[in-house]
Amino acid sequence: MADYEFFIRSDIAEAGRTEDGEAIVIEKFYVIAEDRAGNRWAHGTAFPSAIVRYEEGQAYTVARPGAETAGRLRDRAEARGDINPAHWSPVAARYGSAAHDERDWCDEDDFAIARRGR
Repeated sequence: MADYEFFIRSDIAEAGRTEDGEAIVIEKFYVIAEDRAGNRWAHGTAFPSAIVRYEEGQAYTVARPGAETAGRLRDRAEARGDINPAHWSPVAARYGSAAHDERDWCDEDDFAIARRGR
């Protein structure tokens, strides 16, 4: 078994506002690395499904291949088989894992990490 398992996760995020003040919501994809004990790290780059552009006061979205781009990063990380701590940040351990039980992670930990970046 490899030292890490890599997979893609996604979250929704507000990317801007329409001229009427409504939120423009997109999906962001990012890569997670998990070790045998259940510790997890998220890569520092998130890949959006779209970006927002404004032209003459009108907001519009431009589709981006977020999932596909994250997939390419996952594939490169799997081929390397290791993570560089300069590019990966710890996130909550897998629920029920030894690492989760050891640290007593909870949802608030994930929320605090998400507020710091991404």
